[in-house]
Amino acid sequence: MIRIGVIGYGYWGPNLVRNFAELQSARVTMVADRRGERLGPIERRYPSVRTTTDASELIHAADVDAVVIATPVGLTLASMLAAASALPLGGPRGADTDLLRAAFLRAGVIEPVSVFPDVEHAFSAALEQAQPDDKIVVFGSFYTVAAALHAR
Repeated sequence: MIRIGVIGYGYWGPNLVRNFAELQSARVTMVADRRGERLGPIERRYPSVRTTTDASELIHAADVDAVVIATPVGLTLASMLAAASALPLGGPRGADTDLLRAAFLRAGVIEPVSVFPDVEHAFSAALEQAQPDDKIVVFGSFYTVAAALHAR
């Protein structure tokens, strides 16, 4: 069973939590939203789901295998990942590999950047390289996250 954490419980977050909660192969274990007043409904509807206003706490939680980021357009991915001491990477949706590779290099990534034909191949490679306590963060559209979950 995949244990999921959701960052952002505004517009899309409730739908994501509801949909993941209905899957037999997944369980939402934690939800983070910087606006604490949004977390009350989660605690009532899903009493087993922990909540926090700190996205970093969620990303580093031992009971979270996959992180889904559902934040407003104004809250960039770079700010979310920086808060979690992860690689800061901003940019447009649907960025091509050259743009992403350049962003990684500007962010100081010195490891080779790999390119894969699809999400399933990328996620499988990440699983092979991950250590037991590592977190693999998948971000993107519903299709991207679903493909990663399917690859597991």
